Amino acid sequence: MKAHVELKYLRQIIIGLCLVTMLLLSIRHVVNMLTNTCAVDGAGDFHAYWYAGHFIRQGSDPYQAFFAGETPSVPVKYLDGVVTEALPIAQPKLPRSPAYTAPMVLLLSVFSLVSWPLAKMLWLACNLILMSTTPWLVIRLLPDGNKLGVVPKLLVFLTFFGLIGTRNTAQHGQVTFLVFALTLGSLLTVDKNWLASGMMLGLAISKYSLALPVFLFFLYERKYRIIATSLAFQVFGFLTLSFLVGDSPVSLLEGCFDMLLFHASKNTGSVVIHLASLFPRGGILPVLTVLAGTLIVWGLLGLWLWRFDNQRVRTSTISFGKLHVVTILTLWTLLVAYHRPYDTSVVLLFIALVVYGLGKPELWHLSWWQKNFLAVFLVVSIFVMSLPGDVMGRILPRSMMPVWFRILYTLLTVTLVLMLGVSIWLLYQVRGGLKQVTQWSV
Repeated sequence: MKAHVELKYLRQIIIGLCLVTMLLLSIRHVVNMLTNTCAVDGAGDFHAYWYAGHFIRQGSDPYQAFFAGETPSVPVKYLDGVVTEALPIAQPKLPRSPAYTAPMVLLLSVFSLVSWPLAKMLWLACNLILMSTTPWLVIRLLPDGNKLGVVPKLLVFLTFFGLIGTRNTAQHGQVTFLVFALTLGSLLTVDKNWLASGMMLGLAISKYSLALPVFLFFLYERKYRIIATSLAFQVFGFLTLSFLVGDSPVSLLEGCFDMLLFHASKNTGSVVIHLASLFPRGGILPVLTVLAGTLIVWGLLGLWLWRFDNQRVRTSTISFGKLHVVTILTLWTLLVAYHRPYDTSVVLLFIALVVYGLGKPELWHLSWWQKNFLAVFLVVSIFVMSLPGDVMGRILPRSMMPVWFRILYTLLTVTLVLMLGVSIWLLYQVRGGLKQVTQWSV
């Protein structure tokens, strides 16, 4: 009993230290987001869509314009009063290749109506709003999440702000926050407004590598209207872009596919965090590892669903177990598809699930020691996923920084693998399987 009491106080101390640490990291990250975005090379990934918007404004296919090496016509007048009368319009050394499908390219092209300095600050403002909204959406996704205590909610919020993926997303101008928020919104509105749910998923799958888990979940849940709506939204996006640029939808689709292949080949030397990155490049070993991992994950997931979902219940409620399924699919997608560190911010699903479950001992078949192991694993995982890699630049010589980042990203990948394993283990510990049903807190 004395050991139990001592460990209880130890957990409280650890939680307090985590909150303080994540608060300090959050403040530091927000400051870095502002300063890095203001830098000459700030919001580099967003630049490709701002630049592509110029071609759409002038009636040209942005995909084909990139491959043909075309430049927008000058002068270009912006709504903020700036006029660019001479080339180049593109900012030096920043990306110019739009990687996503037509709906997302169309949406982001709106920012081309203002000059680059203002555009990237407006996009940063959007990302900061999305960054503040996303943890709230994840909490709402939990059964009775609105009744979660102040400390657990604060831990979820501050952890998200402190994650390395969150920092990278904002300062590089990525769309991860937008896609993550759209998929969460699609889950939350699935039975209240199937049309809105489908449209949000439709825009989200413009970044298919991140929206795939929810798409697969809806497919399993037989939400065919939502699936059809999301695909129709993509078709509508291509048709709209086709009308605006005077090119055929087939040509646009070919350009988008060529862009996908271009980015796949261009990024072969990039530092990434998916499973294949743990092995030397080339050869069949990475492919076999990904296939074996996929078979294991889907086999265990399928076995659990067969045991507890053989009646194929489809209602407006969701079990605690189904939240594990979404989390497992999300972690699996991070590991099997090409991903860079900024996409790791979606691990908030796993963090929130564990924080929530540890506060409700009736949800899992866990012993006292297993709960403490899970709490320790959560703290270690948050620590690894929040490591500020650039701090080492003040300690290590510049020549050692690539080695440090390689170590850091390997740690991220290994942690994702362990998170996936723990998620599957927890799925099999859920009390009552799918009988334990609670309303989504929407």
